[in-house]
Amino acid sequence: MLQRYLKIYKEDLGRSGPKRDGVDGIFGPKTSRAAQKRLKKAVFTTTDIAGMRKALKSLGK
Repeated sequence: MLQRYLKIYKEDLGRSGPKRDGVDGIFGPKTSRAAQKRLKKAVFTTTDIAGMRKALKSLGK
């Protein structure tokens, strides 16, 4: 969920994953860096994830 959310902001997550866009479900160093840069944190609560899910749904992603 976090990686999909970060892709909205065109953050560089690398070239892994099935679409080669960095969305692979692994919280690695590039995901951590992008989360720190964009969201100013690296630990996410269930409330944070629910908010991301809602934002993605409203954008149709």
